[in-house]
Order: sequence, then C-alpha cells, then structure tokens
Amino acid sequence: MHDDTSQPSGGVYLFYGFIALLWIAAAAAVYVTFFYDPSEPDADDSPSAVAAEDSSNSAADPSDDAQPRTIVLDADGNIVDPAEADKPIELPEFEFTDQHEQVFGTAQLLGKPWVATFIFTKCPGPCFEISGKMGKLQREMRDYDFQMVSFSVDPKTDTPAMLKKYSEAFTNDAANWHFLTGEQSEIYYLIQKGFKMPVGEVAPGNIIHVNSFVLVDEKGFVVDDFDAWNSEDEYLKLKKKIREITSKKSDAPASESAIDPLE
Repeated sequence: MHDDTSQPSGGVYLFYGFIALLWIAAAAAVYVTFFYDPSEPDADDSPSAVAAEDSSNSAADPSDDAQPRTIVLDADGNIVDPAEADKPIELPEFEFTDQHEQVFGTAQLLGKPWVATFIFTKCPGPCFEISGKMGKLQREMRDYDFQMVSFSVDPKTDTPAMLKKYSEAFTNDAANWHFLTGEQSEIYYLIQKGFKMPVGEVAPGNIIHVNSFVLVDEKGFVVDDFDAWNSEDEYLKLKKKIREITSKKSDAPASESAIDPLE
C-alpha cells in the first residue's frame, strides 16, 4: 500500500533554524543595549576576590614593601644599609708626615678634639680660602685645647718642605696646626673609607675633594662636618660645637672678649 503523507524537506529545517538564530541574535542585542552594565564587576572581580588575590600576591612575595625605601650611598657610590650609615664614623688609625718632617697621626691626636680640612698647594679652587678660614679659626679659638689638621690630597707634589712654606702664609703658630702628606693611596683610603667623603685625581693636577671642615672628637669619631669656608653661619656653628666638646687651656682667660651671634 502506498502512503501519501507528505514529509518536510531538508530545506524547511534549514529555514526554521535560520529564523531561530535571528531571534537569538536579536535577544542578545536587546540585552546588551538595555540591561548589561559593564561597570558591574564580574564574579571574579568582586571585592572579596580582589582581596583574596592581593593577599595571595602578598604571601607569594613577602619582599614587596609598600613603604618607600631609603637608599644611602657611600663615597664610592655603593648602596649601603641606612642603619649602618647612621652609626657614628670611627676613623681608622693613620700615620703621615707633617710640614716639619715629623711623624704625625692617630697617636698624636687621641685625647683631644680636632678639625680636619683637605687641601693641596697647587689648588686652583677654594683651598686658599679654606686655609685662610682655618687660620682665622686658630686665632679666634686659641684659648681652646684642640688640634687642626690639613691633609694634602696631592701628596705626590706636596712635600713636607712645600707644605711648610704653604703653611707660613696662614699661621706663625704651628703648635696645633699640622699639614700632612704621605702615600696618596693611604691618604685617599682615609678620606674615602674613613671620613666617607669623595676624593680623586681625574687628571694630572686636577683633583676633586670636599671643602668641608670636619670636627672629630677626642676618641677619633666624626662629630659633624661644616661648610665653614664660605658660610659664616656654618663657621659660627663649628666654633660653638668646638666649645661644647673642648676644654679651655689651663692658662686661658676666664672669659672671651668676643661673643658669637649664635650663642
């Protein structure tokens, strides 16, 4: 027996499938246009999820410190521990030759505070003014029992004889002011590693160095440094600090004729 019931063709199924896809696309467009808010966080971006992620990152990298870190450089430009940098600077022992060709160094300085400067006789810069200010300091503080030391940063040129001639331009009293020379490597080591200050010969006769006046206590620890050669305020601060840590000579008068404005 023949069955006359008609069956849909494959083209009909494709047609209806296409219509269904259009409806789905239209519904998606309506949702995106009228209902979707991109500012709302996804489930993974919820505050709890973000906090958990931050916590996991923190646990994974304990070295990540939110606080800014202080970077301290030494005289050679190397990074050093800030805690170490805050410690008092104790100078290493040293021994050089003074302008009278006498051995002079730590052994002769211990027991009294002293002021250090760094100069050289052929200096085209402020060395002359620095030594002039040292001469003034010697005269104005003559009643106080402390030493003064000028280190030559050009010891290859500055012989004891040359330093003696240089010193006579600034003082006629060599009792407590010593101009020192010696091996360049040893002097540079003392300045760089001891005083923690830069010094170097960038070209023959062209030497860079600090212009500070450095106050050292009777035990060989650096007290402070002062820009005293071109700042009157710094010079007066240096004098005041010397008075604080230095005793008067036994034959010094009970009072001084001049009083510094900072006192």
